[in-house]
Amino acid sequence: MRWAVLVILVMCILSCSKDAPEPRNDYLAYYPLAKGNTWYYRIDSTRVFFSVPEDTTFYQKETVVHTYRDEEGGFNSMLELSRSNKPEGPYQFARYVKRRQIDHRVEYIDGDTTTMLVFPVQVGGVWTHNSGRHHTNMGEVRGTNQRHSVNGVAYDSVVSTMLCDHFYGYYFDLDSVFFARNVGMIKRDIVFISTNLPASSDRNMGIKVRKTLIRHEF
Repeated sequence: MRWAVLVILVMCILSCSKDAPEPRNDYLAYYPLAKGNTWYYRIDSTRVFFSVPEDTTFYQKETVVHTYRDEEGGFNSMLELSRSNKPEGPYQFARYVKRRQIDHRVEYIDGDTTTMLVFPVQVGGVWTHNSGRHHTNMGEVRGTNQRHSVNGVAYDSVVSTMLCDHFYGYYFDLDSVFFARNVGMIKRDIVFISTNLPASSDRNMGIKVRKTLIRHEF
């Protein structure tokens, strides 16, 4: 009898740890987050600290390594981020991030939570999301069914959005993001600016980042 109970417990644990099936709806059409999906990006950034600019370029590999349902019914995907100085690699592990589809929105979770897209996708669709006392995320859909080229590859059925994140009353960033249907994020331009900083701080701090898709493997 004890062995039977033990077997049942083990089977329950294994069933709970299995990857969750991707939702059968349109919510993840622009965020295909099935396990094993991989994207390769080029990231160019210019950082300004104490008025001194610094340009860097690196390559990032993003792979969905696990999916699961949370207690609120959200579909979660854990992504492993790896980096390299060359597009062909080798890639070194950097960190994990999470993307979550809940209700009518898709969230990007990396410390703070940012709503990346809401549904239904339509021009003029706007949203505001407070992910904490010090972080407000706002967004607007600027275009749908567009054609957009990135790194020499043309994508159809592209949605473009504008995001604005405000942190602690001192910093904000503006994002221009492009999603291709059944591909995912193909381009993201970020401008991070400091505002209302104390006189003792560097008022000229800022970051400009361009993230562009090189290829994807599904």
